[in-house]
Amino acid sequence: MSVGTPPAKRARRYVWWGLGAIGIAVVLAIAWVGIRGLMAKSELESLAGLSGDLRSALAEQDFAAALPLIDEVGAHAARATSLTNDPIWGVAEFVPVLGPNLEAARVTASQVDAVMRESVPPVVAALTTLEGGFGDDGTIDVSGLSAQAPALNVAVTTLDDAATALGTLDQAQLITQLSSGVGQLSDAIDLVRPAADALARASVVLPTLLGTDEPAHILVMAQNNAELRTGGGITGTFIELAVEQGRVQIVTQADSSEFSTGATPGSLLPESTTALYGAAATNWVQNASMTPEFDVTAAIAQSRWQELTGRTPSVVVSVDPVVLGGLLRVVGPVQVDGAELNNDNLVQRVLVKPYAQLDQRAQTALFQESVAAVVERLSAGAFDPMTLVKQLVSPIQGGHISVWSADPTVQTAIDGTDLAGPAARHASAGSNAFAVYLNDATGGKMDVFLDVAINAGQLVCHADGRREIVVTVDLASMAPANAASLPFSVTGGGHWGVAPGNISTQITVAAPPGAFFGGVQIDGAAVPSGDVLDAGFPSSTTSVTLQPGESGSAQFRFTLTDGPSADPVILHTPLLTQPEVTILPNGCK
Repeated sequence: MSVGTPPAKRARRYVWWGLGAIGIAVVLAIAWVGIRGLMAKSELESLAGLSGDLRSALAEQDFAAALPLIDEVGAHAARATSLTNDPIWGVAEFVPVLGPNLEAARVTASQVDAVMRESVPPVVAALTTLEGGFGDDGTIDVSGLSAQAPALNVAVTTLDDAATALGTLDQAQLITQLSSGVGQLSDAIDLVRPAADALARASVVLPTLLGTDEPAHILVMAQNNAELRTGGGITGTFIELAVEQGRVQIVTQADSSEFSTGATPGSLLPESTTALYGAAATNWVQNASMTPEFDVTAAIAQSRWQELTGRTPSVVVSVDPVVLGGLLRVVGPVQVDGAELNNDNLVQRVLVKPYAQLDQRAQTALFQESVAAVVERLSAGAFDPMTLVKQLVSPIQGGHISVWSADPTVQTAIDGTDLAGPAARHASAGSNAFAVYLNDATGGKMDVFLDVAINAGQLVCHADGRREIVVTVDLASMAPANAASLPFSVTGGGHWGVAPGNISTQITVAAPPGAFFGGVQIDGAAVPSGDVLDAGFPSSTTSVTLQPGESGSAQFRFTLTDGPSADPVILHTPLLTQPEVTILPNGCK
């Protein structure tokens, strides 16, 4: 009788068999991941090489060249995704050192795949629609843009998801090549996301503004920054436009002198704004943009225009000479009053010389002729549409253009963007944002001689988490010594309590919600200030008056009790020239 294998020996044999099987499985898994990793690496390297060509094509608006590149990049991304998206790869991601790199390769491949499928094609399609929508006859056809709205919204969501996924990766554990790739993809998403969001909103806004479905009546408020207001400048000229199927026509223009005084219903203006600026904010239509809330500005303009003409426009748009200058760079010089008007001489010809040389009637006529000439050139359609878009980007970001619509769907698309007005721009700038608003108190056009500089810093931190922020506004008068001899329309003639030749400016600094007032100093001496919660922002105001050649400095202090220790962000009233903004070294770091 044979003797069987002892139980202990059989057990050891099973253990060795099991360990051998595990070893074989590990070797096969490593080989599997290694082979697929090399294949994925090849796909990602090909993808990276093509991405540069795609960026160049998109930068040059060469959509014909971009489309096949999109398909090719997408194909490489899809293959890389399939190679890195299986259970064995997923288990390998838990291996120390190797795992984070495998995870990064998978996440990068999958997010590029998603972006190339769901974000880039809708954006390119929308840009192509916009480019092809400008007809040679001056019409603008964006009817196809409405149908692209759902895909553009998906594009924005996909970009947000990709940014979140990449943000979870620990780049400190990645090899240089992967870390660089993750960083480049994150940068690309940060660059594309605002454009995608703008196009998604434009797909809702533009068809309405351009009268694609039904005629639109737009009231354009032309602000004059030579006499500053919170939103830019006084509204000296109003233009009603009729827009139908993308064709723009001027219905009528009106000067601010044609409106009655003191007719604005007080209910339209918040008490907080009246507390800051007094009755001036309600009594004269040219002060409609004193409030930082553009929906309030639009309501005032609508009300006044209805009183004047009997018509109530459904859209209100505010622009200033910076916008007009951008349009002149696109359409080229125009002839106004027998002479060439271009971007280089716009300020002197429209904002300076008329007030020194012409009476009010002639000033108005010159400005209206300038606007009509530019609109006529735009209506002719003889310009590059993409150049127009590029020229409007900077003015929009700087607050030189604001838009309000009576259509709730359109207004929702405008809300939260730079087009929604000063308060909306402030709200979207983050929890460390401060806004500096300037309002002329001279009663004339002396602000062409006003030089502005702003500096801000987080100077003091307390153990309990409180932080003190200081915002300093430096003003200087560049007016000539004989400024008092300038015409009444420039100096105000002393009518508003400011000696002719001097410049008086009311400065308001709006702090983040929840901030506490810390006082105001002028040239180092404490002064009384008006402290009000306006549009949801703690707002402190004071005035500075300067003689020709004189300078002055107003310092505003606020205390923040929550939020991260971060540098302040500064926004300001749109000016004709960009002021110098300096962020001081952070005293809390």
